[in-house]
Amino acid sequence: FTSVTTGGVIETAEGVLDDPAISGDVNLGKLDLPPQVALNAATSITAGGAPSGVTINATAATAINLVDTTPFEVTGSISITAKGAVTLNAKSITGTLTIVSTGGSIALNDLTSAGIISLSASTTIHAGITSNASGTTASGSEVHLASLASNAGGLAITATAVDLSSLATNASTATINTATSLSLPALTH
Repeated sequence: FTSVTTGGVIETAEGVLDDPAISGDVNLGKLDLPPQVALNAATSITAGGAPSGVTINATAATAINLVDTTPFEVTGSISITAKGAVTLNAKSITGTLTIVSTGGSIALNDLTSAGIISLSASTTIHAGITSNASGTTASGSEVHLASLASNAGGLAITATAVDLSSLATNASTATINTATSLSLPALTH
């Protein structure tokens, strides 16, 4: 297959989507992904989401788009390794979130909450998280956590431009490395 548009979950075995023969642009429409995805020959992956969590290894993918019709909740963890841009419209993740984009950006604009967060991109990171209770590490050319209002879990950011414009309460450590531009207008203590 190269393009599928019906509902459901696509698998090559129970809980797995793994096929080294699948290459090029893989468009699964609004199908959800199973917990394990290994499509290392795919140049891009588009799917509806991963409501139970997912581990994606797609080291050649210049784009991974997990965008459902409406933002979705994830009851599990998400781990994505890709070459390029990663876009995810999950609104909450109960487990950990780990994304590595070796040659692109990370867009998590609908995400308001997650467990421990680790984000690494070669370019810009955008995330809509509103509170950081479990800990967040982010590294990119720019990191925009403009909706983050409180930090209780520890925050470590490495970027030249950092947007924490809503951060009003910092009850833990916030470490900002290499920033030449830092926005913290709402911070009171």
